[in-house]
Amino acid sequence: MDKSFQINKGVNKPMEFKGFQAQYIVYLGIGMLLDLALFTCLYFVGIPILINAGSCLMIFFGLYQKVFNLNKTYGQHGMMKKLASKQIPRAIKIRDRNYIKSLKSKSISND
Repeated sequence: MDKSFQINKGVNKPMEFKGFQAQYIVYLGIGMLLDLALFTCLYFVGIPILINAGSCLMIFFGLYQKVFNLNKTYGQHGMMKKLASKQIPRAIKIRDRNYIKSLKSKSISND
């Protein structure tokens, strides 16, 4: 009996769509929805369609370029790592020596 198994390739690869990876696809999608909402609002206000469409296309092109540059600069997890690194304190200030002594005595008693 010859058994054959299906191999699922690319299971742990990041999601990618036309060069955009991971969360940048979501950023672009949200930006497109906001741009569509802006187009709709400007249309109902009464702005001429050519001016409305031209301005929304320029906004979308700027959004596309910005998200693409973020994707190219930071990659899949780089932007999250950069935002997380800003939350790490540069130094920890301890003004009481007794705290350090208690840590040292606890580590000695645990050994």
